[in-house]
Amino acid sequence: MKLSKQNEGIIIAYDRGYKVIDGKVYSPFVNRFLEPTLNSKGYLYFSIWIDRKKEIIFIHKLAAYQKFKNKMFKKGIQVRHKDGDRQNNFDVNIKIGTASDNYFDIPEETRIKRSINASSKIRKFSDLKIEEIRIKYKELKSYKKITEIFSISSKGTLHHILNNNYKTVV
Repeated sequence: MKLSKQNEGIIIAYDRGYKVIDGKVYSPFVNRFLEPTLNSKGYLYFSIWIDRKKEIIFIHKLAAYQKFKNKMFKKGIQVRHKDGDRQNNFDVNIKIGTASDNYFDIPEETRIKRSINASSKIRKFSDLKIEEIRIKYKELKSYKKITEIFSISSKGTLHHILNNNYKTVV
C-alpha cells in the first residue's frame, strides 16, 4: 500500500517517539508536551523535520496511528472524533470508520445548521422574497400566477416555499 507523504510523516513521528498522551503530544526530544497549532479547519497539529522539510502532523491522526496502527490507512477509512470535537484528541474519543460514520459523529444540530447554510448559498430566493411570495399567494390563490410573477421554475418549488420547507439559515 502506497502511503501519502502526510501518512508517512505520522509513522516517522511515531517511530521517533512522539506520542499522544491525554490528548496532548509528548516530544522525547524536548522531554515535554508540545504546544500545538490550530489550523483553519479546527484541527490541532505540530511540525517535524523530515528530509530537510517541515512536515505537518495532525494530532488526531497520530493518536489514531497509536491506537489502530496501519488499519487507519485502509482505503475509505477516516480518523473520527467520537464527540465531533476536532480538538478532543483523547484516546477514548479517537475512532476510525467510513465517511458516513464520521459525518454522524457530528451532533445532529450542527449537521442541520451546516446543511441549511450550504443550501442557502445556492437558493434562488432570499427570506424577504419568500415572505413576499407567501403574501402574494394569500392574495391571488393561484400557483400559475405566482410562478409567472416570481419566475419560479416549478409548482414543487412553490409548494416548498408556501409550506415552510424552503429552509433558511438558523
